Amino acid sequence: MKYMSWGLGMVVIFLAPAVFPQLSARAVTDTMPPTGTIVINSNRSATNNPEVTLALTWDDGVGGSGVTRMRFSDNGSNWTGWEPPASARVHTLPGPDGHKTVRVQFLDRANNYSKVYSDYILLDTTPPTGGILINNGDATTTGAAVTLALHWDDGACGAGVTRMRFSDNGSTWTAWAFPASARPYTLPLPNGNHTVRVQYLDGAGNYSAVYNDYIKLQMYMDMVSVTAGKFPMGRTGEGADVYGRTDEDPQHEVTLSAYKIGRYEVTNRQYCDVLNWALAQGFLKTVANEAWAGSGDLYADADGSGAGTDTVLIAALTQPGCNIQYSRTGFCPKTRTGLPDGTVYSMAMHPMVTVSWWGCAAFCNWLSQMQGLSPCYDMTKADWPLKTAPPTAGGYRLPTEAEWECAAAWDGEKHWTFPITSDTLSGKGRANYYDSEPDFANPLGLTTMPYTSPVGWFNGVNSSPNGNVTTVNSASPVGCYDMAGNAWEWCGDWYLDVYYSGGAMTNPTGPDTGTERAHRGGSWGHGGGGGDGDRCAGRGYFEPSGTSDGIGFRVVR
Repeated sequence: MKYMSWGLGMVVIFLAPAVFPQLSARAVTDTMPPTGTIVINSNRSATNNPEVTLALTWDDGVGGSGVTRMRFSDNGSNWTGWEPPASARVHTLPGPDGHKTVRVQFLDRANNYSKVYSDYILLDTTPPTGGILINNGDATTTGAAVTLALHWDDGACGAGVTRMRFSDNGSTWTAWAFPASARPYTLPLPNGNHTVRVQYLDGAGNYSAVYNDYIKLQMYMDMVSVTAGKFPMGRTGEGADVYGRTDEDPQHEVTLSAYKIGRYEVTNRQYCDVLNWALAQGFLKTVANEAWAGSGDLYADADGSGAGTDTVLIAALTQPGCNIQYSRTGFCPKTRTGLPDGTVYSMAMHPMVTVSWWGCAAFCNWLSQMQGLSPCYDMTKADWPLKTAPPTAGGYRLPTEAEWECAAAWDGEKHWTFPITSDTLSGKGRANYYDSEPDFANPLGLTTMPYTSPVGWFNGVNSSPNGNVTTVNSASPVGCYDMAGNAWEWCGDWYLDVYYSGGAMTNPTGPDTGTERAHRGGSWGHGGGGGDGDRCAGRGYFEPSGTSDGIGFRVVR
């Protein structure tokens, strides 16, 4: 109440107290700066796109006033304006290529500045360069198996080349593989000029241009020549040759005419190429002698007449160890995983297995027809007898036991015990076999059987991913590979345990009849110390319709 007077009277004025809004505020004392983090592109090491994504976190503590702003810098001196905080933000890296650091700083309501936090990434927008050379630049090759020499460069500021891939046609590519300066490669059919393409990929995701080289394929099968002459056939009785069976005895003289034999076992890719041709000709059948329609095992008409249901098994596609398959584009090799770290390997260069004797003979005839040569087997008669036997010239056929052993063992002066030009076989660098001390060689570390290796793997150049075992060049005296281990190899002969006990022979082709066919050489799953496997004189046998993931073949002419 306030009293006021004017003149003689007194007036009392009651003034009510003014009512004002009450200001309610909590005093906050915040002297601690906030903390935070920054991560560029989910912590990747490189990018080919200047526009990156920043992942951001911050913390102002339990009693803090709260982060209200953040700012960024590429050099630590020039900063963006302050902006509201966000957990993700797009940021554009400045040029040129090179390592880039992005910095962030946070500000809270109490005007406390955080430290400067940073992360870095390599900006690489330039594709790598490279090249390819087939067989050191040769103009022609007599074998489909070639070697690619490869080189690449990603520049001083590049992320580095991490993958490469290959193509025969520019549209269908292999899977991405780790870069290597040398790589085995198989040219496809037919004979003629072939272009092989390579493309490189760097760690920032930049694709190189496609580089290529070409070469002329003049022969599909890579064959080595064996000169005419005499050699002692059978086990020597010395060293590891004390093992084995009496069907290798006695050692006797054999005279052979000149011939050519496959340097390598027939590969899955080669077999697929011939199957695709045979399918187009209508040669592939079901067990009921009907046209094969894309599934199940492969058969052929037993006498070529097309009448009845008499068929012979060619290849067991349904067997787990089979490494070929049929797809919408035709027969093709499968892939399998191995070392290191689940690497995916094509089985194209591995030996064709799960193939019967009939399947080998059919391959020989069909390949001969493809190349305009005279087929050696009469597929219109029971048991498909040879109609072009050595020394008569003709197309492809299976080697006789004598031809196989001569190519495996004989150097003109000495009969070697093992087909690696050696009297001993030990270690994982000489052949792909099961030593049992301690385990399979399995050069690629395949996770499922069969543990085959690419043909010609043991050449003194390759190093096995499984154990980093450097190979020793392990060719036979005439230059054939994998005659010890990898896969047993069908021969043309019927098997008879006493056939070679009759003394000297000239161009022997085996008994006229029988129930089993002979095979030679041992496999990835067979011990190498003795017995009937891996040694040059060792003999095996199997019914001609039998298939196994450890039996393949090579051819002769």
